[in-house]
Amino acid sequence: MKSDIEGILNKYIRPTLMQDGGNIKLLESNKDTIKLKLMGQCSNCPLSSHTTEYFIKTVLTEKLPEIKNITVETGLSEELLDIAYKYLRRDE
Repeated sequence: MKSDIEGILNKYIRPTLMQDGGNIKLLESNKDTIKLKLMGQCSNCPLSSHTTEYFIKTVLTEKLPEIKNITVETGLSEELLDIAYKYLRRDE
């Protein structure tokens, strides 16, 4: 399973993250759970939760449908994320 996950990360996810100075690390995996950590520029990016929900989780669940739980750690606090969301949605 770990080699399958690493293969998907290498082929589909890492190249995109590396374009913005980021990367991703596999922390843990078992039969239905994956735990990842965003690295580099991605770890402190206010849009990291968007990247996680709409890119990383989508790719992994498409390629590994048996995975039911994916968590991705970032270097951002919830408070900082809330500020970023308010700023990004200021025109709504």
